[in-house]
Amino acid sequence: MFAGISHSLSGLAAAQAKINSAAHNIANAHTSGFENTRTRVDAAGSGGAQVTLDQSQNSLVSRVQGASGDSFEFESSQVNLEEEVVNLLIAKRSFEVNVKAIEIQDQALGTLLDIIE
Repeated sequence: MFAGISHSLSGLAAAQAKINSAAHNIANAHTSGFENTRTRVDAAGSGGAQVTLDQSQNSLVSRVQGASGDSFEFESSQVNLEEEVVNLLIAKRSFEVNVKAIEIQDQALGTLLDIIE
């Protein structure tokens, strides 16, 4: 019973990590040379979730030519805003599912304690 609550709490922590990563990426979407952060959530050996953060190493260099004929290069951000919005929606659903699981386990534990009395 308590292990299920612990697993749900680790799921909540993983969802929070995904939200933090997406917020960081969105906030820096227009920062030249910004390398976005990816959050990977895997099953932990003892149950629950384990979070790994990976930073993109790909650079996207663009060449721009000005009106006077001068050209210059700049390194643009690697952030895909559509992908970040999807990540936020996934994290939101993960929060909802884990909160519901905690509520159900709390209810079951309360019922068990009522039976014992």
